[in-house]
Amino acid sequence: MVFIARGHKVRIILMTEPSIYQNNIPQKIDNKLWMGYLPNPGINLSNEFLYREMRRFNDAVRNLRVEDGIEVIDLDNEIPKTLDYFYDDVHLTAKGAAKAGKVIADYLINGPMQSL
Repeated sequence: MVFIARGHKVRIILMTEPSIYQNNIPQKIDNKLWMGYLPNPGINLSNEFLYREMRRFNDAVRNLRVEDGIEVIDLDNEIPKTLDYFYDDVHLTAKGAAKAGKVIADYLINGPMQSL
């Protein structure tokens, strides 16, 4: 993707995926999670697993910034992991969407402009 986009002089900006997964998740938040629940008993994905795997995915995106010089907006680190900003695992509330929009807009207005 990077090779093709650069070959066509397309600016690439990736974003990490924000989620509410976290270490030592409060029960109030854990009660809102549903994405790891599978229909068969005994195979539900734990918050710890989802947190670890989402972190692994986001770290891979962040590494593209270092390895390939790709611009990355790190929404995962910018959106607080509370029910004010998320209404479930990864879906943002209106306040969360406004925060994401502000982070993205601020980056586009004030962030580095890379030449292609």
